[in-house]
Amino acid sequence: MVVDRGKATRILRQAAAGQATLILTDHVRRRMIERKIAFGDVLGALKRGQIVEGPAPSPRGESMAKVAWRAGAIAVVVGLREGRPPVVVAITVMKER
Repeated sequence: MVVDRGKATRILRQAAAGQATLILTDHVRRRMIERKIAFGDVLGALKRGQIVEGPAPSPRGESMAKVAWRAGAIAVVVGLREGRPPVVVAITVMKER
Protein backbone atom coordinates (compact mmCIF):
# COMPACT_ATOMS: atom_id res chain seq x y z
CA MET A 1 0.00 0.00 0.00
CA VAL A 2 1.34 3.43 -0.97
CA VAL A 3 1.67 5.92 1.87
CA ASP A 4 0.92 9.61 1.30
CA ARG A 5 3.73 12.19 1.23
CA GLY A 6 3.09 13.39 4.79
CA LYS A 7 3.21 9.90 6.26
CA ALA A 8 6.29 9.07 4.15
CA THR A 9 8.06 12.14 5.51
CA ARG A 10 7.22 11.13 9.10
CA ILE A 11 8.58 7.61 8.50
CA LEU A 12 11.81 9.04 7.04
CA ARG A 13 12.26 11.32 10.06
CA GLN A 14 11.62 8.39 12.40
CA ALA A 15 14.28 6.31 10.63
CA ALA A 16 16.81 9.13 10.95
CA ALA A 17 16.03 9.38 14.67
CA GLY A 18 16.35 5.62 15.25
CA GLN A 19 12.60 5.17 15.85
CA ALA A 20 12.06 3.13 12.67
CA THR A 21 14.12 0.35 11.14
CA LEU A 22 16.66 1.61 8.59
CA ILE A 23 18.14 -0.96 6.22
CA LEU A 24 21.02 -0.15 3.89
CA THR A 25 21.19 -2.54 0.94
CA ASP A 26 24.53 -3.83 -0.31
CA HIS A 27 23.91 -1.73 -3.42
CA VAL A 28 23.56 1.51 -1.49
CA ARG A 29 26.68 0.70 0.56
CA ARG A 30 28.69 0.19 -2.65
CA ARG A 31 27.35 3.45 -4.11
CA MET A 32 28.21 5.34 -0.92
CA ILE A 33 31.83 4.19 -1.20
CA GLU A 34 32.00 4.74 -4.96
CA ARG A 35 30.49 8.25 -4.73
CA LYS A 36 32.19 9.22 -1.46
CA ILE A 37 28.91 9.76 0.37
CA ALA A 38 29.05 9.40 4.15
CA PHE A 39 26.43 7.65 6.27
CA GLY A 40 25.81 11.05 7.91
CA ASP A 41 24.76 12.40 4.51
CA VAL A 42 22.22 9.60 4.12
CA LEU A 43 20.87 10.29 7.61
CA GLY A 44 20.82 14.02 6.84
CA ALA A 45 18.73 13.39 3.74
CA LEU A 46 16.26 11.29 5.75
CA LYS A 47 16.14 13.84 8.57
CA ARG A 48 16.04 17.11 6.61
CA GLY A 49 15.47 16.22 2.96
CA GLN A 50 12.40 16.77 0.83
CA ILE A 51 10.58 14.09 -1.14
CA VAL A 52 11.07 15.08 -4.78
CA GLU A 53 9.56 11.97 -6.44
CA GLY A 54 6.79 9.75 -5.15
CA PRO A 55 5.73 8.10 -3.02
CA ALA A 56 4.77 5.64 -5.72
CA PRO A 57 4.10 1.91 -5.63
CA SER A 58 7.01 -0.45 -6.14
CA PRO A 59 6.77 -3.87 -7.80
CA ARG A 60 6.95 -5.40 -4.30
CA GLY A 61 3.98 -3.41 -3.02
CA GLU A 62 5.72 -0.95 -0.73
CA SER A 63 6.07 2.78 -1.35
CA MET A 64 9.13 4.18 -3.09
CA ALA A 65 10.34 7.77 -2.97
CA LYS A 66 13.33 9.88 -3.90
CA VAL A 67 14.54 12.23 -1.18
CA ALA A 68 16.85 15.17 -1.97
CA TRP A 69 18.94 17.15 0.50
CA ARG A 70 21.33 20.11 0.37
CA ALA A 71 19.62 21.77 -2.59
CA GLY A 72 19.54 18.45 -4.40
CA ALA A 73 23.24 17.69 -3.92
CA ILE A 74 22.49 14.34 -2.25
CA ALA A 75 19.57 12.12 -3.24
CA VAL A 76 18.49 8.83 -1.69
CA VAL A 77 15.97 6.42 -3.22
CA VAL A 78 14.09 4.57 -0.49
CA GLY A 79 11.44 1.93 -0.04
CA LEU A 80 8.97 2.58 2.78
CA ARG A 81 6.85 0.09 4.71
CA GLU A 82 4.34 0.95 7.37
CA GLY A 83 4.31 -1.18 10.47
CA ARG A 84 5.47 -1.32 14.05
CA PRO A 85 8.16 -0.22 13.66
CA PRO A 86 8.05 1.29 10.18
CA VAL A 87 10.84 0.24 7.81
CA VAL A 88 12.94 2.39 5.48
CA VAL A 89 15.15 0.59 2.95
CA ALA A 90 17.81 2.78 1.34
CA ILE A 91 18.10 1.42 -2.20
CA THR A 92 20.60 3.78 -3.83
CA VAL A 93 22.24 7.13 -3.24
CA MET A 94 23.66 9.69 -5.64
CA LYS A 95 25.23 13.10 -5.88
CA GLU A 96 23.05 15.19 -8.12
CA ARG A 97 25.57 17.97 -8.64
